[in-house]
Amino acid sequence: MVEVRFGDYRFLPLLRKLRDHNSYMVTCPLCTASNSITKSVGGLADRISENVTQDGTWTLNLKIAPGTEHTERTVVARKPADLQSVRLGANLNKTIGSQAFQSIAYGLAYGFEFLGAQAQLLLDNVGSGMIEFMQEESRLKFPSQLEDALNLLSTFMSGGGLADMIHVQASNGVVRVNFKNSQYAPVLTRLLQEGRKLVSCPFTLAARSLIKARGVGVGDMKWKMSGENVSLIMTIKDLNEQQFDEESVGSMMDRV
Repeated sequence: MVEVRFGDYRFLPLLRKLRDHNSYMVTCPLCTASNSITKSVGGLADRISENVTQDGTWTLNLKIAPGTEHTERTVVARKPADLQSVRLGANLNKTIGSQAFQSIAYGLAYGFEFLGAQAQLLLDNVGSGMIEFMQEESRLKFPSQLEDALNLLSTFMSGGGLADMIHVQASNGVVRVNFKNSQYAPVLTRLLQEGRKLVSCPFTLAARSLIKARGVGVGDMKWKMSGENVSLIMTIKDLNEQQFDEESVGSMMDRV
């Protein structure tokens, strides 16, 4: 039996939001990494119960047993905590550190890539979820005009610490994005060096969702690195002119 206790747990507001949507997946950086460690040594974590207190302390009780089979009980506690009954403190609004963010971003691209052509579709769903969260939790209202919507997204994300500045320009079927001192740059550098086809940049995932919501889709994506400064060129295409199939998505990923 293992008890894990998190004090002033900054993931709690997100966890409560997930529970509101009847999602019991836990995407906390520590939980995700610890699950990987447990399985790597031949163990299976059975979530027994959770508890949360008024001061933002979240306690998770686990039973570690031999085995590598992935089952539902590894992600759903038998007795989940009632997050709605607890008033979360204002100190939980602090952001996570850059190293935790970078490990999550790298893990997304690394973890989804084994799915092949379907991986980009899953990451696009991640982007759609991000936009939904911003609209509901941060009360963002994205304009109908694409460049204005992307500029609102860039202001929100640069204000949140993703980069010192994010400049967007959209015209003639091309979206150009320049990041100054991007927190994602170390992750992007490693992904490109490893030849990985997926990119999990938060701005890019959310931007793809905004672009698709306006009846167009993203084609080629070209990155250019200069230290911590990053530039991106995305071509956009009319979705009505494209016929989706797995081969076409795979070809798109090859050009990323």
